[in-house]
Amino acid sequence: MKIFFLLFTILSTAGILSGQKPTPKPMPTPPLLQDVRVTLSEPVTNAKSANCFYQQSVDVAVTKFPAKFHGHDIYEIAAALNARKNITKDEFETTLQFMERKAKEQDKPLLGSLNVTSYLMLGIKGVFEYDADKEQMSVLYEIAPLQPLEQPLCNSSTAAYKASPRLVVFDRIAEPTKDKRIWTNSFSVKLAEARELKPKLRLLLIARLESPPLSRYKNINSASPYFFYAAKEIIDLKLEGFWVYDISSGGILAKYPITFAEIAPPKSPEPTSSASLSDAEKLVRNGQYDDAMSIIRKILSNEPMSAESYLLAGKIYLRRGDIDAALSAFKTAVFWESRLIDAYISIGNIYVSKGDCLLAKSYSVSAMQIDSNNSEAKALQELTEKCRR
Repeated sequence: MKIFFLLFTILSTAGILSGQKPTPKPMPTPPLLQDVRVTLSEPVTNAKSANCFYQQSVDVAVTKFPAKFHGHDIYEIAAALNARKNITKDEFETTLQFMERKAKEQDKPLLGSLNVTSYLMLGIKGVFEYDADKEQMSVLYEIAPLQPLEQPLCNSSTAAYKASPRLVVFDRIAEPTKDKRIWTNSFSVKLAEARELKPKLRLLLIARLESPPLSRYKNINSASPYFFYAAKEIIDLKLEGFWVYDISSGGILAKYPITFAEIAPPKSPEPTSSASLSDAEKLVRNGQYDDAMSIIRKILSNEPMSAESYLLAGKIYLRRGDIDAALSAFKTAVFWESRLIDAYISIGNIYVSKGDCLLAKSYSVSAMQIDSNNSEAKALQELTEKCRR
């Protein structure tokens, strides 16, 4: 009797005697395939294609990457620029419709959220060496005005690189050459950590796309950052600096803002020891900017707090059209000499041109406090009063 009652209870619970079908256990949901085009907060995992590089815009204020961060792929960027450049008119659309469609395409992101104004984080082959006596890790990179970039192999955390089939050009040079320049810097690393850290260190080149002026190059069929020079496919970049990071943790160890013009060519003629700032000013008046910058670098190597040298360097950058480098030089000048009125005026005028009225007014006030009778300071004050965001 007990056995019959127990059997009855089990069958009733299973729903057989009650006429109900037994409820099956839910199958586990299969894991979603991870998209290799991940956001900055997601690590790249199981990436097996050539698309494991990032396709998102990255803020330059970021302090950490995901582990195994590869940066952006210059080849994918080139392909996206080429596709955009080669948009053609359909026979069944008017010229106006074609122009409107082309304009819309230009406004779209290149890859993911990466667009033509984004900062590009390009993995490159840097050389790291450790000095145990100084407890310093040095990093070196050879950079040429025109070169293919050696970028990391996709889906590889090892220090393996491949040369990109696309060339990049820096500094909008009139006649690209292959003469290399050497950039180097160093940062502190404890001796106990250096041996383990060194194999994990990676170098990023930070840049932005630029559209070259047509008159500077030969055989260019558009003013796109992607163009042709001597039958070579070229991408025009503006160097913004270099970053060092740990590929295993994603931690950023050092950021070095620098322009291509600030990396001195190894074969640059050294100015004589008697060269002075007045000599550099004469060269500037004659339009000999490279020679003037050579003298300025020599002066700054001996007198790193020379505000007048930074002021003159800023004027050279400004005449070359490198606004960001000029702004940096002028700000360094006022840092070392707080009453250098020409630097305040120059900074104020730059911010007016950028439409940043608040900052322009701040530097105008500083200039007027130094000399309220200065004609250029008065002119800047009038500009800031008319300036509107």
